[in-house]
Amino acid sequence: MTNRIQFIIPGAQRSGTTFLYKLLDDHPDIFMAKPLKPEPKYFLKDIKELDMNYYLNKYFEEKMVKGKVIGEKSTSYFIRSDIPHKLYNFNPNMKLIFLLRNPIDRAVSNYYFSKNNGLETRDIREALMNEELYADNLNISENPFAYKYKGNYIYFLNNFLRFFNKEKCLLIKSEDLFANTESELKRVYNFLGVNTDFTPSVPMDYKINESVKDINRIPEEIVEYLSSYFEKSNTELMKHFNINFL
Repeated sequence: MTNRIQFIIPGAQRSGTTFLYKLLDDHPDIFMAKPLKPEPKYFLKDIKELDMNYYLNKYFEEKMVKGKVIGEKSTSYFIRSDIPHKLYNFNPNMKLIFLLRNPIDRAVSNYYFSKNNGLETRDIREALMNEELYADNLNISENPFAYKYKGNYIYFLNNFLRFFNKEKCLLIKSEDLFANTESELKRVYNFLGVNTDFTPSVPMDYKINESVKDINRIPEEIVEYLSSYFEKSNTELMKHFNINFL
């Protein structure tokens, strides 16, 4: 069994990473950690509890991974400040794929996901505009109420850049992946060093975490508030990564 996982998709949550997982897992040169759900989330463990042999044997079958580029998707990794160091210790040449959705849409999608799963009882205005009053321990990746916090992408990306240079990081806007799936997927294939001519059988009309509600149905007051909240983070994201959500 190989002792190296070549790439990780750390997030962001509610940004279409399941779609990307399915596209990559369909490629004959790529093997993704199984099962898709629940995600491995293995590196959330305390560093003393990490057992690489257990990890490899549990999520990657030796007879299946031979000669393939091996990857994992666990969106819980994105906001945890301790994860980049663990990944670097495991494989300093790890490649990282970040799928980033407009943080306003991501926050709204996150809210309705929590609402529809019985986790959230507050209305959207109270939940989003007063998040800090309710979402204790925002740095906990499974926190279902950190709607805004998880959209501060530049902060979390900088944690990864402490250990991995930009050449090891591929940033993709979710909106681009869904609007131009074929061309964006070729970027990913190039990044991973696999055959770029492969056409996946996964339907290309997959919906990005489709919700009962969407950004057009929430009060303009909330949209304006979120735009202001994310302005600083989005400006830095544009400056350093040329990802434009402004």
